[in-house]
Amino acid sequence: MGALHARSSSESSLTLTAEDLEKVRTFGRALNNRVSYVVGEWTLYSLYLVLCATAMSSIFKPARHSCRMRLLLSTLFVSFVLITMLCCSDLATLHEKITIGLIDHQVIKVADRFSLVDSTVAIQLAFAVRTIAAGAADMGILFHIADVLAAWRAVVIWNTPSRRIVAVLLCFLIFSSFTLYVPYVVLAYQSVTVPSGQAFPNTSPMALLAIVSSLLSIMANIMATTMIGITAYRQVTLETSSRVRLSSSRILTHLTESGLFYALLQIARLALTVSVVPSTPRYSTLDTAQRVFQRGGAIVTAMYPPALILIVNHGCSVADTFYTATQGAREGTPLQTISLDMSFARHSRVSGETNVENFDTPSTARGTDVELEKVRES
Repeated sequence: MGALHARSSSESSLTLTAEDLEKVRTFGRALNNRVSYVVGEWTLYSLYLVLCATAMSSIFKPARHSCRMRLLLSTLFVSFVLITMLCCSDLATLHEKITIGLIDHQVIKVADRFSLVDSTVAIQLAFAVRTIAAGAADMGILFHIADVLAAWRAVVIWNTPSRRIVAVLLCFLIFSSFTLYVPYVVLAYQSVTVPSGQAFPNTSPMALLAIVSSLLSIMANIMATTMIGITAYRQVTLETSSRVRLSSSRILTHLTESGLFYALLQIARLALTVSVVPSTPRYSTLDTAQRVFQRGGAIVTAMYPPALILIVNHGCSVADTFYTATQGAREGTPLQTISLDMSFARHSRVSGETNVENFDTPSTARGTDVELEKVRES
């Protein structure tokens, strides 16, 4: 009878109240969501590693030591470190939640278990890394790096008298976005005591800083993409009218498409961030979508530096080989190779090559000098 009484007493001490059951249910949903987006995050991270490895091999085989390559390599290194820390911190957070919430035997009460989860060092470290790398909306070091690269791509191919004006405007937008990012980080660390996952009202100082900074970043990217798109349109028009093969039109089109994709990603992240308010139910569809875009979008944004390295190193730059005949040449004469190089140099240039290759010539050779002038002006 004594053993039976001790057993019943032990069972009664482990009985969960309705409040405890609700806490367990909420904790289970939190773990389920975190496992889902951590798996997706590491899937994208594996693709990112492949892209980085390919970009690194293109630098060292053959070795390239130009100032441009060093700059791109430094952006690749910074992005790689931030993304690696972001993915590892999320994985460590998941491990910490499972250990403290379900495995640790030192804490008996359910309420105490779940309250300790959000106050561990791993959780606070993950919050710090997320804030620095890719904070709310389109704010963070990763997005500022992508903005700088987008502006760089646009300015070096914008060969018009307004180049300095648009360069100053792009610098102003990017610098203003970064300036608003600094006080956001300070306020984020001061509000670290806010319960995990709770959204801020859109009228709070942190939300306003994030929204304005994100809008400036989007404006800079759209402006840079528009400049690239206009240059691509000019190249396509020149290619159509002169019947000259211009590979730069295809490359510029791809750069425009990538810029549009990045702009759509930024707009989606900002829209989801603004849509999630304190009254939004936790772990709802909207809340989950916002979390997925926050993490997945950061990794996709970090893919820009290695992608740009591949574009530059594998000839997928804004460089063209323009084939023309000398004045008075007869039909069927081999065409002289003229290279139009705007591969992210400070100023675009047209340089002559010594290679002579046989290509199908146009029906007449007249107008080639005018076409070459158009290429120079473009």
